[in-house]
Amino acid sequence: MPEIALTAQLVARFQSRFGEAVALFHSGLSPGERYDEWRRIREGKAQIAIGVRSAIFAPFEAVGVIIVDEEHDSSYKQDDGVRYHARDTALVRGKQSDAVVVLGSATPSFESFYNSETGKYRLLALPGRIDARPLPAVAVVDLRKKEDWVRPFLTRSLLSAMEKRLENQEQTLLFLNRRGFSPSLLCPDCGYLPHCIRCSVSLTFHKKLQKLVCHYCGFQLAPPTACSQCQGVRLVHLGIGTEQVEEEIRQRFPAARVARMDRDTTQKKESHHKILTAMAQREIDILIGTQMITKGHDFPDVTLVGVLCADLSLHFPDFRSSERTFQLLAQVAGRAGRGDRPGEVLIQTFQPNHESIAAATTHDYLGFYEQEIAFRKEMGYPPFCRFTLLLFSHSEEKRVVDRAAALLKEIEKALPPPKKGETERGVTLLGPAPAPLMRLRGEYRYQILLKGKDQKKIAAVLKEGLNSWKRMERKGVRLEVNVDPQNFV
Repeated sequence: MPEIALTAQLVARFQSRFGEAVALFHSGLSPGERYDEWRRIREGKAQIAIGVRSAIFAPFEAVGVIIVDEEHDSSYKQDDGVRYHARDTALVRGKQSDAVVVLGSATPSFESFYNSETGKYRLLALPGRIDARPLPAVAVVDLRKKEDWVRPFLTRSLLSAMEKRLENQEQTLLFLNRRGFSPSLLCPDCGYLPHCIRCSVSLTFHKKLQKLVCHYCGFQLAPPTACSQCQGVRLVHLGIGTEQVEEEIRQRFPAARVARMDRDTTQKKESHHKILTAMAQREIDILIGTQMITKGHDFPDVTLVGVLCADLSLHFPDFRSSERTFQLLAQVAGRAGRGDRPGEVLIQTFQPNHESIAAATTHDYLGFYEQEIAFRKEMGYPPFCRFTLLLFSHSEEKRVVDRAAALLKEIEKALPPPKKGETERGVTLLGPAPAPLMRLRGEYRYQILLKGKDQKKIAAVLKEGLNSWKRMERKGVRLEVNVDPQNFV
């Protein structure tokens, strides 16, 4: 499973059928609990392991089947320490063990679906819901029409639909992929935004903490009463986060039982389980959350899903931003109408005609895939090529730039000459260039991207480059290698 929050529901269902044969793996367990589960598998007392990406290393003697649920999810990629993709690791382990590997998703990654088209994988389609239940009706709320606004990102259309659900004793999910109270504190006189002193990001205001917080390094700052640039005192909160939505919903529906599920409310042990159990037992009427509420959950009494702003993930500096937006919207829409009563989804957006949003409203994965895969082919993006990202970091920017440029020269020497009649050399080098998040935790970051159709050629060039890196004076600059990166931040 991609998220700890999804494991409790699945474990309960498996234990009801298989009893003590089920073991659990995730970072929410204490070291002692994780060891106990590891030992039960090692001793043959458990034949089924359920967990997040590390569960792929469960010490089974013989593996018969590996199921990767929500295989499209980027959480399967480990982005620090030993970098690996649990989905790809599952395929390797399945091959080694002669096991069946099932990659499950209602919105498959383009790489996996392309592999099914080319015959590398076998496609098994489930075109309908259980008991032939209909997919929820999806409507778009155009946020450009400000006359529908009651509060920022809370429209009359959405509030009216929520009120109807409360009257019918049905449940509502509200999705906003921004935690905190407001993303920024702005001085309207000079435009100044307080930034993290260690990262290239603005600070997010958390009302409960009464702090401005960096979501990357944890730096905190007391909210200023005046602008540090112009000494203006008209500081305003810019944007909206889940904390602010929760406060507003509680004020508008005082009798409703409201809960919030994001990283701030799920830091304590068992907090995921408590919120989801309360939701399943109908002790919550309205659940507000980030992307951890969008996938895998099965709540039969949820008949309304509201997406407060569908545009937040559209403009990341990543060629997968449209794909991920579609997946998020399609997944969260799938939480509605899973019981006997029909579901409804309201997607609020400033870009109702964007292809990913338009496709999500009609549940049209194939149409969106065909349009997007043609663009990927034209631009030479995965799955039509492979990427390897080299990330350089140091507290002094000049050193990072210097060492990245030096390694680029060495890698260029290792590039194979073009074959006769061809102009390309098999591997293209891009960079060095500043990373989209140029400064993180006090260190400047630059990157080089290796791009090619043949991973073996990339690996051969990379091996020569890394040998050169070991020999050269590195001046304290750290190099991280990321094969098949899932994000470029």
